[in-house]
Amino acid sequence: MFEIAEGELDQAIDEGGMYEEHAALRLAGEMPEGWARHFPLGALGAICEILGVSQTHGKAASLREVSTADLAKAMSKGFRLINAGPTKITAYFEHLRCASGKPQDRPQARYGRIYDWLKRGAGHGPDFEPLRNILRQHILNTWPLGVGEQALDYTLEDRRLHSIRTASKKHNLHPKRLRRILMDAQIIPETDLPDFEVVFDADTAKDVLEQASGSVAFSEAQKRLGLTRSQLDTLIKAEILEPGEGGDQARTRFTEATVQYWLDYVASFPLSERWETLTGIGGAARKHGISTSAVMELILNGTLKKVYCTKGASGFSAILIDKLEINALLKAG
Repeated sequence: MFEIAEGELDQAIDEGGMYEEHAALRLAGEMPEGWARHFPLGALGAICEILGVSQTHGKAASLREVSTADLAKAMSKGFRLINAGPTKITAYFEHLRCASGKPQDRPQARYGRIYDWLKRGAGHGPDFEPLRNILRQHILNTWPLGVGEQALDYTLEDRRLHSIRTASKKHNLHPKRLRRILMDAQIIPETDLPDFEVVFDADTAKDVLEQASGSVAFSEAQKRLGLTRSQLDTLIKAEILEPGEGGDQARTRFTEATVQYWLDYVASFPLSERWETLTGIGGAARKHGISTSAVMELILNGTLKKVYCTKGASGFSAILIDKLEINALLKAG
């Protein structure tokens, strides 16, 4: 900061210099009012640049694209925003979030270079944590992120929010029907906002979504799909079977659409009697010391060609495969 103290960077510009004035006061031993004083001067200068350029030149603009004079003006605008504190900063992030975009846009697309800079650029350092925390909390409070998705460097362990778009996909419900159901339940107000912008508390809507989608309890799904509990757990862990939302880790639920999909899938194979040359997926797994999911992967990827469905049966227990084919395949592998 020696250059600032000595005035070596002074330039004749139409406006700007708010950061430099603030820095000069702090270097002189004073502590100006405002939120900016909570940052080291070096970090503060970088923040003023990234926030200012985002406001003056657009969220996707690079600092390299901005002239020295324009950067000075942008820094002053960035300084005004950071010095105003968390409420104003959050309001700017909300402005960026609500800007026109596509339903599939992720935070990186909506917040532009600010997001990248705070996630993996220079802004990832500890001196920038107060600003990073504001954006992180803003994302957690406004984005319908699912389990395992990230808000900057924080990974969600539970879904907090849904949008009409995410809930309709997760629960296999038509968006227009779901919007009316949520309005009738007073979970969302009547609004013209697009489906991906209508956000609501996932826990509050859990029972309504389960009832509307006709969700199936773990025990019922196990019975209908013809699986043991361990087989069902194995297929879930292998991400072959995808649970719906609702319940908890000990009481996984499934959408009716998921259960019906797999019943239809098994029924699509040619019908057969239980001949001596055929075996079920459970029998094949036990004989060869592999998991049920490993056998299913061979069926799903088309490696096993001779796959049948037991006459008069349904679910995974009805699947029959050729003993000689799987023996030869696993020996060759």
